[in-house]
Amino acid sequence: MVHIVTTRRWDHSRMAHRWFDDYNGDDPGALAFLAALNAAVEADPLPAEPDDAWLLPLGPLLYLVVAVPALQSLRIGVDLEIGYRPGHPVRAGWGDSEHPLDRQIVRAELPAGDPESCAATTLDWLRLQLARPLQRRGWTGSSAYRVVLADTGVVIGGHGRRRLRRPDLVEPLR
Repeated sequence: MVHIVTTRRWDHSRMAHRWFDDYNGDDPGALAFLAALNAAVEADPLPAEPDDAWLLPLGPLLYLVVAVPALQSLRIGVDLEIGYRPGHPVRAGWGDSEHPLDRQIVRAELPAGDPESCAATTLDWLRLQLARPLQRRGWTGSSAYRVVLADTGVVIGGHGRRRLRRPDLVEPLR
């Protein structure tokens, strides 16, 4: 009898370079911001997968998206969004990546500064948001549910028609 054992070892240094590395522009502020962001993620990875993060240049604005692991199976279309433009405050929020920086549910404006400090502030915000407790709240006898930030009760998404009565099923998502 032959047993084949495979082990998968993650090369974190290789993975870290896949975070937000799709930019091929020449804006020195954007390049410095992304370099600082990638260096920080390499040193201390985010609690998400690099493949679930992407970058889209929108003119002078860099639009970054990080999918929230606890929400991916629910397919409610809510991600963490970042809008960075050198010399401007960083726009951040929970939103629908189909509509960049539009329709955000929870918004934050992070202070403007040099690219390196903006990258550090952005990563702090992402870590804080990825650690926030989430709940799925539903109703007995119904497939409808709402996903809420458990620390504030803010609804960030859901499925089905909202019920008038209070939800009677509460499930932590993380």
